[in-house]
Amino acid sequence: MNPGISILLPVYNGEKFLEAAVASALAQTYKDFELVIVDDCSSDGSPALIERLKKQDSRIKSFRNEKNLGLFANYNRCLEQASGEYIKPFAQDDILYPSALSTMLSILSKDKSIALTSCARNIIDADGQVVSKKCVFPQSRQLKGQDAVLYNMLALTNWIGEPSTVMFRKEYAGTGFDTTLFHYGDLDMWFRVLKHGNYYFIAEPLAGFRTHAGSATNKNLSGLLFALDIISMSQTYAQVLRETGVDDELYKRCIAEYAALQVDELVRKDGLTLEGVIEAARKGSRIGICSDEETALRMMDAFVGLSFHTLRALTHTLRDLSDVQCRLGSDKEYLSRRLQHMEQSTSWRLTAPIRKLLSQQKQ
Repeated sequence: MNPGISILLPVYNGEKFLEAAVASALAQTYKDFELVIVDDCSSDGSPALIERLKKQDSRIKSFRNEKNLGLFANYNRCLEQASGEYIKPFAQDDILYPSALSTMLSILSKDKSIALTSCARNIIDADGQVVSKKCVFPQSRQLKGQDAVLYNMLALTNWIGEPSTVMFRKEYAGTGFDTTLFHYGDLDMWFRVLKHGNYYFIAEPLAGFRTHAGSATNKNLSGLLFALDIISMSQTYAQVLRETGVDDELYKRCIAEYAALQVDELVRKDGLTLEGVIEAARKGSRIGICSDEETALRMMDAFVGLSFHTLRALTHTLRDLSDVQCRLGSDKEYLSRRLQHMEQSTSWRLTAPIRKLLSQQKQ
């Protein structure tokens, strides 16, 4: 008999936090699940750790890729092995709180119109300590799937949530995750699932999202891969934006400005350098890990696109500044003429003694 839920756990060199992640999955109050682990040719102790953990619980199904596929392709490998009615993506750095599966399942099973649900999450550090909380709405609520897609596109970010915060119906998985995306392959997957139904947000933190220097999220932010994906997705979902009156060029300009602000923050807070950006971009896109010429060319094209849109945004900014300078110059000339006219007027000359007296009193 198939389990109710399949937890998908792609692994790549995740030894440091993997045992804690698996332990949190096995500690769920809802018990009818399988934990599908696929190792993507790890070079650390992950394979041995997976084998040891597998012997401790029959709900763990583990596999190992013959070659390194990358994160989103590995999620697809997990999907291929999943047999549950509901899919619960997971990440090797994160943890699930005990009621995560039961709470999300209760939402999806009670209302067939809901295609995908996600939850608030605690941001945890490398030691597992909570440093902040992410909760996009103060209370749980339901949105139309199309509205959730639009609001995420307008916000230029993934507020639906990372894989560990999401659950959806397997019947809507389609072809799986888009492996041509570098960073937002998960968000694109949520968008495609939401074509089939509504979205429900749970305001309770049911997962801990771990941030640390070696996390995939940090690498993709440092390597500007998030901006490349937003540009790509803006083309895929251009119709959604047009229906709300959002001009394509204006949207691209917003992406460039948003990326610039992210870079500035990383430079000021983390000391990010050009060399660091190049290294992070290569790692995030797996250039150097796999001999994939198509990926390298796609990466180059994406960065050319980002450069083009950034230069266009700069052009608009320079033009706006020039207009402001012209207006200021005109205003200055106008005020100068008015002042000259006032000084030459009869009333100004007649009131000169009064102004002199007032000036002396102030001194």
